[in-house]
Amino acid sequence: MGSLMWLGSLYLVNNHLSGDVPVALKNCLSLMVVDHSENEFTGNIPAWMGNFNGKFGKMYEFIGHDQEIIYELGLMVLVLHSNKFNGSIPLELCHLDSLQILDLGNNNLSGIILRCFGKFSSMIKPSNTTSPFPIHNENHFGIGSMDSATLAMKGVEYESP
Repeated sequence: MGSLMWLGSLYLVNNHLSGDVPVALKNCLSLMVVDHSENEFTGNIPAWMGNFNGKFGKMYEFIGHDQEIIYELGLMVLVLHSNKFNGSIPLELCHLDSLQILDLGNNNLSGIILRCFGKFSSMIKPSNTTSPFPIHNENHFGIGSMDSATLAMKGVEYESP
């Protein structure tokens, strides 16, 4: 799996996987979506997950005659909820500038919530805009804008309409 450097998404939801997250994944530098939720992964959240920062992923948007915008695509979705991770949140996750969705709920994490999480500007884009990033592009899912949120605290989930 570590030789799949162009792999863009990896969904391993509810597969009864256990142990550490395979270290071979750290070579998959083009990952934009990682969802390892509802498994039994243990240990610390790997610090190397902070390296999925768009080193190989680029998207080009042509806006006119010989004009283009180049977007560096990094990890946009990191979902690790409902596992058995412990320890603190690794500081290296602060390098994920493109992160739009982060879900670490329902684990055994301790320590502080990193201050850098409040500076992830990709998480605060309005849902009514057109964006080259698939998470913010409502046509990507074939549905209208997503105007609800779920907050999970201490194993209890609250959903807002």
